[in-house]
Amino acid sequence: MLTRSLLRQSSAWCARSAVALPSANAAVSSSSSVAAVAGASPSIGAGVRRLYSTTSAPSSALCRVGDKSTRDTVFTPEQVGQFSQLSQDLNPLHTDPEFAAKSRFGRCIVHGSYIVAALAGMIGTKYSGAIYMGQTIKFKKPLFVGTPCSLKLDVLKADRSSRVVIIRTYCEQDNIVLMDGEATIMLPKTAFE
Repeated sequence: MLTRSLLRQSSAWCARSAVALPSANAAVSSSSSVAAVAGASPSIGAGVRRLYSTTSAPSSALCRVGDKSTRDTVFTPEQVGQFSQLSQDLNPLHTDPEFAAKSRFGRCIVHGSYIVAALAGMIGTKYSGAIYMGQTIKFKKPLFVGTPCSLKLDVLKADRSSRVVIIRTYCEQDNIVLMDGEATIMLPKTAFE
């Protein structure tokens, strides 16, 4: 859970940056991803809505070979549009159904970098203080916008002395791997205690 002090500090930064966070008294869920703030103005500008993360990192997540995490999700057209704006990847293949219908995929696909970012977010949430050192990626099949998928992490190697961990990062749909890769991260000493 976020501490009241951290929430106050974050709220002060967000006030300067036009980002909304839950109040210090709000309950923060550990299972959902990004949610719109109730009562917030619908947009900050250029189609970006006020958002906050309702996922908090556990303070004492231990890392062991064989650890697995799964997050079932759907990348909605609205979320993909927001990611397009934030990343400045305005390829119409992701957001324009007419354009995408004429492509080899036949409909809009989720940005590969959005899938990777969501997986990186899972790592940062599970292992507080993780430092991302590298990522390999292989896109095997497209993930269509608005369709359910499972984002998965499997710890393959964990070297206690160097604190370097190799995690398989992948996206599945109906038990078919759409994207596969490995993340190399460095964790704080406390992740191995």
